Amino acid sequence: MPRLGLLLAALTPTVAWWERHAQDSSVLTLSVPAGDSFVRATQKLAEDCDLQENEAAIVDAFRGRYRFTLGDSDVAPYRMDLLVTSEHCHRQDISMSTASGWRHNFGALYFDGDDDVDALAALECARISAPGAAAAPCEKALAARLREVLRVAGARPPCAGACPHAQERRRHDDSTRRVETAIAAALAIERGDVEGNGAGAARALAMAGAALKSARSPPRRNDWPATSLKQCASVDPSTNETTTCILENVYVLNGQFLILHDDGDHIAKITDEGQPGGYVEMNSTRWLPRLRLAPSADSPVFEPKRLARQAFDDMRSSLGVPARDASVELLFALERVGDDQLHPGHVLTSYALAAYWAMSLLNLVSEPWRLHLTDKRPAFATDGWLASVVSEKPLYRRHLETTLCPRGSVCRIPRFVVGCGSLDWNQYRDKPHVFAPVHRAFAKRGRQLLGLPAEDGARPRKALLIQRLHSRVIPDAKALATSVGADLVILDHMPLKEQLDLFDSTRVIIAVDGGALDLSLLARPATGFVTIKRPHDSESPDGCLNCPTGGPDGPCCDWHLALFGAANGTWLGAESLNPGAGLSVDPIALKGAISRVNARLKELPEFKGQGDRS
Repeated sequence: MPRLGLLLAALTPTVAWWERHAQDSSVLTLSVPAGDSFVRATQKLAEDCDLQENEAAIVDAFRGRYRFTLGDSDVAPYRMDLLVTSEHCHRQDISMSTASGWRHNFGALYFDGDDDVDALAALECARISAPGAAAAPCEKALAARLREVLRVAGARPPCAGACPHAQERRRHDDSTRRVETAIAAALAIERGDVEGNGAGAARALAMAGAALKSARSPPRRNDWPATSLKQCASVDPSTNETTTCILENVYVLNGQFLILHDDGDHIAKITDEGQPGGYVEMNSTRWLPRLRLAPSADSPVFEPKRLARQAFDDMRSSLGVPARDASVELLFALERVGDDQLHPGHVLTSYALAAYWAMSLLNLVSEPWRLHLTDKRPAFATDGWLASVVSEKPLYRRHLETTLCPRGSVCRIPRFVVGCGSLDWNQYRDKPHVFAPVHRAFAKRGRQLLGLPAEDGARPRKALLIQRLHSRVIPDAKALATSVGADLVILDHMPLKEQLDLFDSTRVIIAVDGGALDLSLLARPATGFVTIKRPHDSESPDGCLNCPTGGPDGPCCDWHLALFGAANGTWLGAESLNPGAGLSVDPIALKGAISRVNARLKELPEFKGQGDRS
């Protein structure tokens, strides 16, 4: 059976009841229209896609996600979406021993039923065999292993997507072959071996081919430098804890990050048969701090493999493994953990902000850099929010052996930035002097990258009331919005650009404390916010009862209090409002809060909204 996962998100509307995800063919969007049974929809998915073993898990995922509005019913009160991942990936670990006694680990080869196993085995064996060595035994053995894996796995289920790693590898290999064919043709024309139309075109092709061959060939040098620690920074120097670091000369081989060292720290590995199996590394680097790949305290620590200089030299001399520079000179590593990547606001607070904060601590924000997502998860539509921190799309795991470094090569990344532990505004809610400048700088940078106005201007909307679908639902929201002159909107299913344009066109945003207010991280200057607190006498997520920091004025009830407190009166305006029973809101109290926020905004030096709708 393929590996299946359940992911929860609100996505753009779909036409079919299920639809393959645009970013990744291994992800399906299961949509249940209002009034339909999500249990019956799940049964249909299981029957059509041969996922009967996972049917109960999918139903449980629906109930868990929408438990606050479903109750005991299985009828969708509004359109409900669920992401189901079903990839048909297989892997084969690749290694090769040499006469020098080294056993080199080339990592995993991912493949699927769309691969020609004979061609794949021939290509892989050519990459790991010594120059001039007979590759036939390797090809035969590897092809047999790949066939056996496919046989045991069986046919791909009807709705399962292809393996993303394998798809990317095939795309890259096909593109490489086409380019190399074009290079050969261009060089033949230039030499006069064949006739070509247009000498200028031939010269252009030849120059392009020569440039590409140079880029793909090992640089003309033998001084591949060892990995070193260049610079580190701490978000709070008083703690004496390292937050983020720049590593110089990190290497990558088939998706594995390597630290090249010269200290000869290796041991002989004994195989299961009791015979020496080659030299392997003691995988500990004393000078490398514990650098976390995500802001949370329990997130994974960066643990690259060690590569001895002797092993590096043997790999190149015995097996002819090419060494070259990676396609990226400055790379930042980040891991998506939990289910935050499925919540647009959390992508901003947990990922984009953390990456920006780490790079700003090292004064690297303005330099050209790429973001690498180290986890094995697929590409999500919500990853689009990462455009607020870096101009180019993220590099996923499958890109490490194609875009970053061709498979079979070992590539040097000149500067590798890692570490963003504790870089979450939630941990600095009581330190506005730390968070306020980061918030302002992040918003300014993000708006620039997203092509949004840098300054304030007239707003056509007086106020905007945001209604949620499945928790913290404001009763009689339409009547409330009308009474205070606000527009009512539901952000679920709304694309990123439309949400940002909507916020930019509005002077005051009104919402129950929660993820909708995370967009304030990218707020236009002189925007106002009125937060409706979560009731302290209601259970989570509607309220904050039993929260350790609850109570009417606790951060659990007003999660964004510190965020707005850091910006309030400097470039934003904000106020909190206590709700009545069942999250009811007094229109008179809300009008007063809007009026006070507007008065505060007009005092800001950045306010330029004299033409606002009255």
